[in-house]
Amino acid sequence: MDIKFEGGVVAGSVPGQMKSVPRFSLGGRFVVLSPYEDRWGREKFIGATFGSMDWLWEGDDEIRFDKETRNLSGVMVALPEEEDPAWDGSAWLRLPQETAGARAATVEDFSARPVDVRWVAPGAKAVVCAYSAFLSDPSGLRRLRVAPGFDLVAAADGTYAGWILESPADCVVDAFEAPTPGPALAAFREALAEFLDLFVEPRIDMMQDEDPALLIRLEALLARVSALPPDPRHEAMRTWMLQVREDWYAIAG
Repeated sequence: MDIKFEGGVVAGSVPGQMKSVPRFSLGGRFVVLSPYEDRWGREKFIGATFGSMDWLWEGDDEIRFDKETRNLSGVMVALPEEEDPAWDGSAWLRLPQETAGARAATVEDFSARPVDVRWVAPGAKAVVCAYSAFLSDPSGLRRLRVAPGFDLVAAADGTYAGWILESPADCVVDAFEAPTPGPALAAFREALAEFLDLFVEPRIDMMQDEDPALLIRLEALLARVSALPPDPRHEAMRTWMLQVREDWYAIAG
């Protein structure tokens, strides 16, 4: 299975997944699978790899390959803030899956624009994100599991089409830190489903305009998460919602 990125870079399947596991930053709205846990480590990692990244604030996703082996060694992708009500992403979850790593055909940097649209499976069991050009017809799409719980998806001709994160509640973090071991509580999975339904356009803009109905939803979700037992995942969501409430509704504490 090949995956073609902008700029003509092609990655083919090779034995062995990436060692990094997914971390899902709610505040940063990104998923990262790279061997670093802070910004200094990220700078060091970027220097040892090639591929795509946010060059000069262009907003590209981060798809990085080792300079010596050309193997895929890191991914950081942005979570879209848009949904398409007509798109049922469950068809992507039924795609045949190949478990393998990836190796770039050449050593060169390239572009990887963030995908446009997201779909959240019921109960937040998975997040499926895609370029809008690939929503209408899932036939021919292929799914490459490059790390535990994370897939890159390509069209029949290999063109990069999007990505899938399974069990996102398990890997919630604040920023780049290591994820909390073990599965998330069922109550937190339900809270994440509500969180993802709340923090999506046009509701994000409405909250920034101090919509009172959405404040009620935000307060209710904050109370639910605050009542959960101590867990870094719960605290990451709670901290972000408190910050949003202060920034958008001028309610501190």
